[in-house]
Amino acid sequence: MSAADGAWFPTCAELAVDSYRLIDLGRAADTAALFAEDAQYVTPLGTMRGRAQIASAMAKRQADTARRTRHVLGSHSVRSIDGSTAEATFVLTVYVLSDPDDVRLTPSVLADVTDRYAMDDGQWRIAHRTLDVVATRA
Repeated sequence: MSAADGAWFPTCAELAVDSYRLIDLGRAADTAALFAEDAQYVTPLGTMRGRAQIASAMAKRQADTARRTRHVLGSHSVRSIDGSTAEATFVLTVYVLSDPDDVRLTPSVLADVTDRYAMDDGQWRIAHRTLDVVATRA
C-alpha cells in the first residue's frame, strides 16, 4: 500500500485516533504497537526513542487507573510526503475526568500534534510524533 494509491489516508488518520482512543479505554500499553520500532515521541517532558521506551511509558500510564481522560482530535490534516511517508497535523484537546467532585468539563491540555507515518514491515506506523502544548490548566 503506497501513498501513491491513496489507501494510506484512512490508515494514517486512524493511527492518530486509535493511539489516543486506546489510552482513553485504559489500554495505553497497546499504543506501542502503532509506532515504528525506531519511532520518536517528542513531548515537553522529554523524548521517547524507540518502541520499547514508548511501551514503557504507556505501561506506566495504563497503570494509573485513577486518571481517566478523553482525548479529542480536531483540525486533522493528512498529506502524502512520498510513496512510503505521510504526515498529519492536528489539534489535541485533553479532558481529565478523574475528579468526581469536579463536574465542570474544562479542557486540561490544548496541544498541536504532528505525526510522521512510515511503512514498517508492510504496515503504516507512527514514525515520529511531536506534541507541542499550547495551553494547560494549572
